[in-house]
Amino acid sequence: MSICKRQKFKSLKNVIISKKNGRETIGRGSFGNVKLVRHVNNQNRQFAMKTMKIRSQMERKFITEEIRLHMSLKHPHIIFLHDSILQDKQAFIFMEYAEKGDLFHLITRSLSTDEPRMLRIFCQCVQAVNYMHERNIMHRDLKPEN
Repeated sequence: MSICKRQKFKSLKNVIISKKNGRETIGRGSFGNVKLVRHVNNQNRQFAMKTMKIRSQMERKFITEEIRLHMSLKHPHIIFLHDSILQDKQAFIFMEYAEKGDLFHLITRSLSTDEPRMLRIFCQCVQAVNYMHERNIMHRDLKPEN
């Protein structure tokens, strides 16, 4: 990942939903879905937009804190968070798009027999976690999918 200039979305009017393999949704998780999008002023670049439902004030507080912490991280092995939009019942988080997919799919598809590459990626993960720990941030759901 390259650390890049933060793209501001400001409003959903600036979002153009794209498709990958004919589908808008590129990922699903326990907290929401991820869609491939472009910014209306930067249509050559793709972003991942995570959509999360906000069911309570406590959830809003948790999501707001996660966004604040993630936006403070600038590390080559951590997905870059560009912007977020919080509405009454939904949060939209705009992140760097990982074109090759998540680490879980990378491991299961192509790394199982490439030990040197697996070791390099493992070291990058350790560097990213160390970076967060140096800032007193704990990742509460560390797994290849995340």
